[in-house]
Amino acid sequence: MEKSQGEIYRLRAKLESTQTENENLQDEMEKMQQAVNRSYSDRDKIVSDLDKIREDLERSQASAGKYQLQQEKTQQALEKAQNDFDRLQEKFERAQNDTRRVSGDGRLVCM
Repeated sequence: MEKSQGEIYRLRAKLESTQTENENLQDEMEKMQQAVNRSYSDRDKIVSDLDKIREDLERSQASAGKYQLQQEKTQQALEKAQNDFDRLQEKFERAQNDTRRVSGDGRLVCM
């Protein structure tokens, strides 16, 4: 009987040890689950931030495209204005030359 009492105490101690180990493992598992949940939350936040950055990039690219088109239109308008100016300047110079050729009596001198 003493042997079986000793066996009972030994089994009871082993049971308590196993229960404590089980509780420790459960606590550790809860901590790991919390860490996993935080990582999911962090991942969702990062995905959201990436989406916002992607949208900003798309808006910036669209703005850059509009700016490029406007710059090209402005360049074309500048070139047209320069051509018009050059043409008018040539016309003005011809008119000045024609005015210089007029003789003192108002007749145009042919050359």
